[in-house]
Amino acid sequence: MITDIIDLFVDASNTFGSFISFLRAKFKNYSVIVNNQHPLDSDVIQDINSLLPEIHEEITHSVRIPSYIVLEKFEVNGSKASINIVFLNEKCSFLHSFTLLKNIHIPDGITIPCYWSL
Repeated sequence: MITDIIDLFVDASNTFGSFISFLRAKFKNYSVIVNNQHPLDSDVIQDINSLLPEIHEEITHSVRIPSYIVLEKFEVNGSKASINIVFLNEKCSFLHSFTLLKNIHIPDGITIPCYWSL
């Protein structure tokens, strides 16, 4: 009974956190990143794709193919890294975002936030 109540509070907290992350990503002005930075080089993109194959899985499941992929945030929490990835259309408007938890380090030559186009 008590564990069920605790589980309910944990689920509610996780849902609220996911909703806040969605709203933050949905209403952020990503054109500042795309217009004020150079896209990543193809060698760096290949390194990222080998480290994060989940990006291509998300693209194949996506209804609309993104024009830009933005690595928005990279935070290390203990042994795991939390990576926020955002898909944008050609007008730099939000399409989709997701977070990965992985045990990786940022490759050299990458500053966060960064982007590349498809």
